[in-house]
Amino acid sequence: MYARVALRPSGTLAFKVLCVLCVRCALAAAVRPALRPAARGFAASPLDTTAKLYEDLVDKSLKDGASLLCCVYGLSICCFVPEQQHASDTVREKPGDFHKVAADLDAEISNSKVVLFMEGTPDAPKSEPSLNAVKMLTEAQAVPLTSVNVLAHPAILGYTVAKTQKRRTPHLYVNGSFYADYDGMLSQHGTGQLAKNLGTEATKSSGVFGGELPIATY
Repeated sequence: MYARVALRPSGTLAFKVLCVLCVRCALAAAVRPALRPAARGFAASPLDTTAKLYEDLVDKSLKDGASLLCCVYGLSICCFVPEQQHASDTVREKPGDFHKVAADLDAEISNSKVVLFMEGTPDAPKSEPSLNAVKMLTEAQAVPLTSVNVLAHPAILGYTVAKTQKRRTPHLYVNGSFYADYDGMLSQHGTGQLAKNLGTEATKSSGVFGGELPIATY
């Protein structure tokens, strides 16, 4: 009598190995997310954070404006006139009374036709609104133009914000009075009123390029 021997299919071992591999892959997939470091994210929107920092700067400028202005040694002022591309002048004040320094800025505004309080300088604006303001005034040929950098010292920013009651620069003064902030300039630029009120045709090119902006020569 012969003993009956059960023959296993040749694929059974391979099937078991495949099952083991599948289980390992499933366990690895389940464990991997727990071991993976959490994705880094911003605590807040970068734009919101920047806006908050600017608001804090304005608040500090308004709060400490009186004491800060007493410590100002130099206010950087750039003047742009048709015949001279740019000339720089520095108003220097010894530490003194707040009202005296404020009076100096008032005098600068009163004695200049167009004064732009901006972030940076016309050659190197530090914000998009200030850059656009320079472009609009250049296109209108609003000359002569005097610019004051509000980032040179918090006291300067506090001065113009308190004077205009507008927290966001640039601020434009014309003939001694506040004329418009950025939104006001943008609105007048779109309707052509800015060029009509402040611009001049005398500095524009003539001949073949008549009416075009002049070519700068440095």
